[in-house]
Amino acid sequence: MAGRRFTRDAVVASRLGTDHWREVEALATSALRSERRDLAVEVFQAADRPGRHQQRLRERGTSRTGMVIGNAGRGRPSLRVVPRSSSGLAQR
Repeated sequence: MAGRRFTRDAVVASRLGTDHWREVEALATSALRSERRDLAVEVFQAADRPGRHQQRLRERGTSRTGMVIGNAGRGRPSLRVVPRSSSGLAQR
């Protein structure tokens, strides 16, 4: 498929999300067949959002592209608590 454009694949993957992991994987596979690993990674990352198949999509994306998709294996990102400053906040 010479000359195929992939510009919309990430947008489509974002709309599909993890519930449509097979379709997302098909878009990424198409990019990989055209030797566009960067676009395959972009497709997997665009679809990476909470859902029933999020972990499966991350694992498939990592195995297919060699890049870690999302924060695989770490669950939710941790937040850092910042202490309140006694100066400045009370004066606002």
